[in-house]
Formats: sequence, structure tokens, C-alpha cells
Amino acid sequence: MEKDEDKQPHNGDEYGLLLNTIEPMIAKVIKKYNSSIMIPLYVLVIILFLNIIQTFIVFRLLWNKTLN
Repeated sequence: MEKDEDKQPHNGDEYGLLLNTIEPMIAKVIKKYNSSIMIPLYVLVIILFLNIIQTFIVFRLLWNKTLN
């Protein structure tokens, strides 16, 4: 019997190749800035995520008011 791995296309190889090209770039940036640049980036990502949630809530409330 054939294994499941043999039947599937090898998308993992492309994903692994992509990770192998991206990870050294990220590692160089972290070494260069000594990971102090990552804290503002995390804060920006959290703020953007909260803004997206807030807009969804506001639009949902406005949509409910227009229907009633």
C-alpha cells in the first residue's frame, strides 16, 4: 500500500523553502536591532487587531439599528 505522503503533492517543500529564505532575514533584523524593534511592532499589530474588532462591532450595531 502507498503512504498518504506519496499521494499528496509536495507543498511542504515549497513552504520549507520559503521559510528557509524568510527566517534568515528575520534573524538578521533581530540581531541587528537586538530585538528592541520587535516590541513596537507587537504593539502596532495589537492596536490594528483591536481597531478591526472595533469597526466590526460598530458596523454590526449600526446595521442592527437600520434594520429595526
